[in-house]
Amino acid sequence: MAASRPSSAPDWTASPLLTGGTTVRVRYEETDRAGVGYHANTFVWFECARTELLRELGFPYRELEESGWLLTVAAVSARYHRSVLYDEELAVECAILRAEGARLEIEYRIIGPDGSLRTTGSTTLGCLDPATGRPRRLPAPLVECLRSGSGPPAEEQ
Repeated sequence: MAASRPSSAPDWTASPLLTGGTTVRVRYEETDRAGVGYHANTFVWFECARTELLRELGFPYRELEESGWLLTVAAVSARYHRSVLYDEELAVECAILRAEGARLEIEYRIIGPDGSLRTTGSTTLGCLDPATGRPRRLPAPLVECLRSGSGPPAEEQ
């Protein structure tokens, strides 16, 4: 996502390891009868942003899962500042704040087409071993990539 941060967006609560995101257009099916975005879709849009960021870094979810790392949502929150409306194009920004042990902490903000802050939120992802369902450390190459802020490993570029 090549959007700059609007002045109305708050700073991240901590210094991010990496940031990224995507854009989404609010589809009719994602709204209520009044044309306002249904609140639960926020979490789908958060997922779109983090999935794209990981893909850009060279760690698509599919490959992580095929390699034995499941990233599951352990906690999620959202705060709604202003409504999103049918057919608006939204910038969904995410910042990976921490990658430690079996945890990945991510913050989000959704920005409207007018530059206004619409939603802020966060997720904590737990890394699990698919065979046992037990926590396992995040993959070392992912953690190294996030901590260095250098993007995908050389062989992925």
